Amino acid sequence: MCVAREGSSRRDFKVVRTNSMKQIMLVAMCLFSFCAVAAEVSLLDYGAIPNDGRNDLAALRDAAQYCREHADTTLVLPPGVYDVEDDAAVKLMNDVIGGAYGNDPQRVLYQPDFPHVRILDFTGAKNLTVRADGATLLQDGWYQPVTLDNCDTVTLRGLTIEHKRMPFSTGKIINVERGRYDVQFEERFPMPKGKLCVFLLREWDPVRRVYTGTEHWGPGSKALSGDTFCFFGKCDPGELGQYAVAQHSAHGAAGIMIRYSKDIVLEDVSIHSHPGMGVVGHRIQNLTMHRLRIVPRAGELVSTNTDATHFTSCTGTILYDACQFEGQGDDCSNVHGYYQTVKEKLSDTRCRAYVKKQSTLHALSNDCPLPGETMELVSAATLKPFSTRKVVGATLDEDKRSWVIEFDAALPEGGPDYQLMNVSALPKLIIRDCQVRTHRARAFLVKTRDVLIEGCTIENSTLTAIHVGAEGGWDEGAASQNVTIRRNRIIDCGGLKGGPGSVSSIAINVSCDKPTESGLHQHILIEDNQFVGASTESAIQVEGADDVLIQRNQFDANKKPVRVEYSTNVRIEGNTGPGGEAITAP
Repeated sequence: MCVAREGSSRRDFKVVRTNSMKQIMLVAMCLFSFCAVAAEVSLLDYGAIPNDGRNDLAALRDAAQYCREHADTTLVLPPGVYDVEDDAAVKLMNDVIGGAYGNDPQRVLYQPDFPHVRILDFTGAKNLTVRADGATLLQDGWYQPVTLDNCDTVTLRGLTIEHKRMPFSTGKIINVERGRYDVQFEERFPMPKGKLCVFLLREWDPVRRVYTGTEHWGPGSKALSGDTFCFFGKCDPGELGQYAVAQHSAHGAAGIMIRYSKDIVLEDVSIHSHPGMGVVGHRIQNLTMHRLRIVPRAGELVSTNTDATHFTSCTGTILYDACQFEGQGDDCSNVHGYYQTVKEKLSDTRCRAYVKKQSTLHALSNDCPLPGETMELVSAATLKPFSTRKVVGATLDEDKRSWVIEFDAALPEGGPDYQLMNVSALPKLIIRDCQVRTHRARAFLVKTRDVLIEGCTIENSTLTAIHVGAEGGWDEGAASQNVTIRRNRIIDCGGLKGGPGSVSSIAINVSCDKPTESGLHQHILIEDNQFVGASTESAIQVEGADDVLIQRNQFDANKKPVRVEYSTNVRIEGNTGPGGEAITAP
């Protein structure tokens, strides 16, 4: 800044101005020097050559190590295919598919201490950008391809993740007899000799090109020939000729694991296959997903064997923007916190808590709260909150599967007939302009607060398209508040055989021992949606809620378009049926 002092001569003014210009130049030089610190490195610098068919694992790991050790880095993966092979990961794949862990391998794989093989491990990275437009990780074996632990400000752009040998197998039902059915698998899925692990076998209609909703869980089998297996169990003769999709695993390592990180962006990332969940996050502060695509490789029927995305105990905002989901073996999205069980009361203000149902949790981590966070006290029978406490301190036990919490006020007298829910770790959720088609389970499973779902098209989800729930059986919550669901198009959902089957499009409910309390879910707006081709009894179900407005929606052919139970202040206004008739009451 140039300032002329009182009584100064013209020469004095020039000196002041000159000194000011020197300061500006010095600042500019400092800024240039700061910017110069930011480095751009290429995977080619570490010896990788795309499309050469050689193993690039060492180069990928070395490049990731540089990014861990140097903040403000841009890592470039030039377009092309990068092959990845590791003996332990190949052995894991072969062992699982070959039945070494039985039909439920997640009991072994889904543990915090299981040695999952990592590829791009960016643990601790700060101000990192990965530009991988047109780059594909082609994995031989089962891995955790991308790890973002304790990261700050990371953008992952353009990467594609898939496998040489898919973690599933597709065939056709060629014979049905009493108590058995035979499946001939396609040539591109090499079969083991003898045993075959099938965690879940789903059926696909090749004419309608949708999953039929028929499922066979963990069927026993024996090899009949190199590509044909006999499965034991009930199969309807009408299923002859249907495609059979055998998933060889469920939960394990994630495709992209994000934990204890903030300001993460996934942009134009594609996951075409993974033996577990696609993107898993725990304790993330702010996550943005632009054009994330979790869809099968061209010509295939499955993307991820379980959830496409799953986020727990996060803060800030989770944004899905123009994402695509197809073919995964479970929900497209599940965003929630955990109901913590009080294991024992240690004093008036201290208790030991843990998550009972999922002792390892989805991110293979814990859910210990932080000082200053607020926890709701929730009835174990009804899941209805009745009080709050602020966390003063919390420490993990040695086994890291339970934790001691100290609160700012005394806990209730008597036995632990309540659970704890960390309402400070419930993120704002925005899902907009996303496309979902032909997959198992629900598209969007919501257990958080301040939610917007708009402009999405959801087609052929085998369960309800959008589920706003509190699920005590899974220890997943909380009850939701301030939820807007608008301008979505939901087509032919809710047809899973043996599933709930009564609601196709939007379910707002509570799953617990006594689900008869109203007012758990609050302030819900459902407007301007279109429900098409539903064969279920209802399109919308409202349970355990208060202050719900359902307006200007278009219904197709449901017997009871809206069903309401155990709820108060539910208004139904301006909705129309298939012939334009007004629907004003449940």
